[in-house]
Amino acid sequence: MRLSHPRSRSRTRRRRVAGARLLICGAVLALVAACGSGGAAESSGDRIRVAPVSPSALWAHVWLAEELGYYKEENLDVEIVSNLSGGAVENALMLGDLDFGGVNQSRLIPFRADKGEDVIKIFAPESKFVFRVMVAADSPVQTARDLVGKTIGINEAGGDEDNLAVMLNSEGIKRDQYKTLAVGGRATAGVALQSDRVDAYMGSYVDQDAIVRSGVQVREIEIGDTKEFYNSGIAASTETLETRRDLAVRYGRAIAKAMIWEHENPEATIDILAEAVPEQVQDRAGTLALLKASNAINRPLFDARLRTDPAVWQTMITGLTEAGVIDQALSPDSIVTNDLLDDIWNFDVAAVTAAARGNDRS
Repeated sequence: MRLSHPRSRSRTRRRRVAGARLLICGAVLALVAACGSGGAAESSGDRIRVAPVSPSALWAHVWLAEELGYYKEENLDVEIVSNLSGGAVENALMLGDLDFGGVNQSRLIPFRADKGEDVIKIFAPESKFVFRVMVAADSPVQTARDLVGKTIGINEAGGDEDNLAVMLNSEGIKRDQYKTLAVGGRATAGVALQSDRVDAYMGSYVDQDAIVRSGVQVREIEIGDTKEFYNSGIAASTETLETRRDLAVRYGRAIAKAMIWEHENPEATIDILAEAVPEQVQDRAGTLALLKASNAINRPLFDARLRTDPAVWQTMITGLTEAGVIDQALSPDSIVTNDLLDDIWNFDVAAVTAAARGNDRS
């Protein structure tokens, strides 16, 4: 496993580099043959560059697949890039600097609308919608309609603000009927709620956990059917999915096997991750609690073998359109495809499940 900084290069440059590598490899193989090696050189597998949605234990499967040998089983030599900022993954996939990467729907759908063509597509969804609106436990705010005229804290502008717009729009609340204030995430959001800087806070369940751990009790405001929405998934360029479909299936299969460990043995998952990427598990108990919370939220998607409902995607796209985030109608099949999932899950699921439950890492 190698962690690196992203390389900036165009498709043309990449092809030239690839051609140069082929010439070099051919020369090396010829030299080996001339020296009487007695056999062909062993292949290290197809080299690919991938990135998780973010460098977090919640996407442990990206590293876990390496540590458990699932990449090797699929003849993949994987380089994990873990320092790309939000939005950079989409561009890296489009330019060919990444082969596969985790993307959020709140960034992918506007990205797709802005480009005006099918350039990137999710082929293995990873998580359900993680966001919720929270208020202090003693807040007078009881329903979504009570948020009209209020100030709602968010982690950052952009994706979070767009997600909030979609959520409140589902309740008939438009952007000009509330204010937002970027207050950061985690404990800072709790301080903002306590000091009445904001009336509510929109964040993920990770933020909610951190707020509660900081000593601030909060409760969630029920908002429409947004818990049925989807959040992140593994994406590739449409060119990759068309011309290198087998490669995408093999990468997706390795990830699917690792996801089984996440759901069936979260304790072992955290221990393996701590060995491989210790910076992701500085607080074992807290990290394990978050992974278990993630498993609970995402279990329906996992049980569905990552298959998503186009009608739900359409509701999300419509919400972004009505909220003014995007200005054109998009079809779900320009955002996501279920077409690879049968092949991705074409392995002995029961055997991998038994290995995970028995903590058999052999």
